[in-house]
Amino acid sequence: MLQTASRRSSSYSSFGHRFAPVCLALVMAGCVESENADPEVAVADTVFQNGRVHTVNSNDDVVESIAIKDGIITAVGSDSQLASLIGESTRVIDLNGRMLMPGLVDGHMHPTNAGPELLGCTLRDLIPNTVEAALSRITACIEMEPDAPADSWLQVRGWSRTPLTAAALDRLPTDRPVVVQEYTYHALVANSRAMQLAGITSDTTDPVDGKVDRHGSGEPTGIFYDGAQGYVRAAVPQPSAAAQHEQNLVYLEAVLQVLREEGVTTVFDAAAGPGGMAALLQKHDEGQLSVRAQLATVVSADAAESPGDVVAHIKELGSRFNTPREAQSPGFRVETAKIFLDGVVGPAETGALLEPYRRNVRTPEEPNWQVSDSYGPTYFEPPAVSALLDELAANDINIHMHATGDRAVNVALNAIAEVRAKHPEKNFRPSLAHASLVDPGDYQRFAELDATPVLSFQWSRPRGGSFQADVLGPERFRYFSTTGKFHEAGVRVAFGSDWPIDPLNEWLAMQIAITRTNPTALDLGRLGDDPGLDLATTIRAMTLNAAYTLNMDQYVGSLEVGKFADLIVLDRDLTAIAPEEISNTRVLLTMVGGQEVFRAPSLRTTGASDGGQ
Repeated sequence: MLQTASRRSSSYSSFGHRFAPVCLALVMAGCVESENADPEVAVADTVFQNGRVHTVNSNDDVVESIAIKDGIITAVGSDSQLASLIGESTRVIDLNGRMLMPGLVDGHMHPTNAGPELLGCTLRDLIPNTVEAALSRITACIEMEPDAPADSWLQVRGWSRTPLTAAALDRLPTDRPVVVQEYTYHALVANSRAMQLAGITSDTTDPVDGKVDRHGSGEPTGIFYDGAQGYVRAAVPQPSAAAQHEQNLVYLEAVLQVLREEGVTTVFDAAAGPGGMAALLQKHDEGQLSVRAQLATVVSADAAESPGDVVAHIKELGSRFNTPREAQSPGFRVETAKIFLDGVVGPAETGALLEPYRRNVRTPEEPNWQVSDSYGPTYFEPPAVSALLDELAANDINIHMHATGDRAVNVALNAIAEVRAKHPEKNFRPSLAHASLVDPGDYQRFAELDATPVLSFQWSRPRGGSFQADVLGPERFRYFSTTGKFHEAGVRVAFGSDWPIDPLNEWLAMQIAITRTNPTALDLGRLGDDPGLDLATTIRAMTLNAAYTLNMDQYVGSLEVGKFADLIVLDRDLTAIAPEEISNTRVLLTMVGGQEVFRAPSLRTTGASDGGQ
């Protein structure tokens, strides 16, 4: 069935201009279905044909061809049905049977913080992952800056599991303060010089939302968890505003290039700051922004005590940075609050659990796991969560909650239930990031409350020697890192890569969502008894469902008449290959608002605009 748009707004601005309005209401009102192209539909700017166009509409229709005019999808259907929309100026792209689908919508990542990971000193992919290897890598970074002054802080990222402490970092050949950020951003380790400059002593108390790791004597080990990281970060000298802005622009360009190549066309930045927002705005104004974005500002437990001030702050950021929602050229908006209800489920015991953690009371060689007295902290008291969500919903501001433990998830759902009862008329779209451990009774509550778990699918694979399996025990571990259990309960599942905490590999994540196996360790089998997701559900989670959480599903996430032409072309049809091959997928073309932002050389194009290439 051909779908076309018979009325168009005449207002149009090219890719990247500050304001390119489109009257979506008129476009959608003019949508018709017929077997032949509507003669009122203007000749297309671009037509993709001879392909497998996966629309991700309500029927998951697959068609041959899609037409685009002024950055908007004007028709989808067969090649013959769209033939009348091809004129002398139309660029025709022969897909040669390849798959075309909506651009990926990543519902949880940290793009404005990813630049240092791409361009700076990092322990990412350290082999072997040992203290000596880490010190060797950091030493190489030190040697790259031989003239750095002694008070110049070295900030390293990507630390993973190696038992680094201040004592270990003090072995580095430098007098500089050194801070190593843990890859999940829930911990950091500092050398003694950094702690001295930060004023950290045995008298330093734990904040409400974190803790300082200590020796038995009470002396800090150099490891700081969650909110306690702020003690060290506050001591790091900041460059001038101008210098930091220029650095942010460099970082952002590197980030945008990675996103374009991966096929990501819309992102949710789950912890953005004004510096990243300013860099995005400049790129937007210069016509160089190649991804749409929704941004969240992090709200601390202290700030949440004054919900009205939180709302005022978010509205003020929006007044400074928001670009028009209806523009087909990529823009961004600040209209979401982010809170951390807990930390992470693991040895640090910062994930909030309904039942206690288990601890090994013997040796690693002969373990004996016994129930402890630790449930893990919640960084917000339940009444504070409810009060904050109430104020946000009343002011049409969304909430994105970090919740890894089943108690944190429970607190979030309880607060959502109160908001639903008080504000049933509001278009409130709460999401829970990670939801790593879920009480079995809460799956159905997600569906009943229309709350969306935003899951990092790549985590749903066995890795061997899982500390979560040890600290949770076999019964609770059945509900760890689940995906299919949500879907079976009728829950809308969305995807978020959590990049740069994890490497950006959307296609690996898609594969693992389906197989729940580890491509590098197949002998470990599947993770748990969770059924996983099928391909169609996974694609929807990584496109339309994620767009829903951002309140952008009326514009992006599926290929339907009247929506923005945000799409990608793949080198293979995902429906025609084994799930185990999905991670090898490559993006050949990325288009945002009808404009190509990334292109591989292997697509045939005809038409005057491309010179018949």
